[in-house]
Parts: sequence; structure tokens; C-alpha cells
Amino acid sequence: MWGRDSNPSFCAIVLGLAATTHGSNDLANNFKREATATSSFNPKNATLAEFNAHAREWFETIMSGAWGSRDIGIHPGAHNSLGGDPGRDFWVSPGEPAFWAHHANIDRVWWMWQMLDPELRAANVSTAVNGPITMYDLYEPHKNATIFDLQNLGWVAEGQEVALGELMSTTEGMFCYVYE
Repeated sequence: MWGRDSNPSFCAIVLGLAATTHGSNDLANNFKREATATSSFNPKNATLAEFNAHAREWFETIMSGAWGSRDIGIHPGAHNSLGGDPGRDFWVSPGEPAFWAHHANIDRVWWMWQMLDPELRAANVSTAVNGPITMYDLYEPHKNATIFDLQNLGWVAEGQEVALGELMSTTEGMFCYVYE
């Protein structure tokens, strides 16, 4: 899994999806990991008990954090807990092997939340989409996302675009799985 050159501070993943020196792009970062206790021991990351009582906006805030507050949310909190590069570096974080387990768990939590009220949260996918279609809205005008917006699936399905609404269910459309 790991390879090492003559420099003891350099580690590279040599097997699997992340088997490149610098992840999936040409940034000059090497792999390093440094767990950060501040994010790792956030009590919110340990409980999902309130999920049934709240609407999508609450779920999004718990998962993604609230803009302008110190609460970074469960999803970014796990990235920060991994620390290092590529864990905290958004652009190369898929090069961190734990990224894939983390995002599988985010999907599992999303599914659990949907199943607490499937008529509202799963069957009616129009209630599951919120916010701008462009990430962070830094450089271009945005419109709010809809279930009809097309998503480019990149290397997963070269040249294929799928409506966002078709990607919202784990048991319909392209997907066929549940969590136990």
C-alpha cells in the first residue's frame, strides 16, 4: 500500500484509487495524516438522536455547518479530524483513503435520515434539494439547484450527465442498495 523514496518524510500510496504521488491532480502535496482532537471529540458527531424531529434545513446545518459560525458540522468536521494533506485540502481530499469510508458514512446517515420519514424525505425528492448549484458561489452568479439540474459524473461515467433528482434515492434509478 505505501511506498517510500529516499526522503523519510515522503509517503506515497502505491496501490488502489489513490495510487499517485500527488493524488488525482498535479498539486505538489505529499500524503500526511495528523488527527486533530478538537474535531474528533465533538459530541455532535456521536449522536443522531434528534434526526427524526427536524426538517431538511436543520439536517443540512448539522451535517455541513452554519455559515458565519464556529460550528463546522459533521461532514467538514470529519475532514478536519483527519487533518494533514490530503485530508484537509479540499481539492485533493479523495487521495486520503479514509475519505471514501467517510463519504460512505455520510451517504448512510443521509439514508437513515430519509428513512425516518420516507414519504417526505425520500419519495418527494424536490424537498431534498436546497441552495446554489455552484459551490461557495465565489466567482460566478448562481441559481438555486433543482432536481432537474444535470450532474456530470466525471470518471465514474465518462460523458454521462444525470438529473440531480435521479441521484437522491438509494433504491431507485441508478442505485439499488440499503443500509442495515
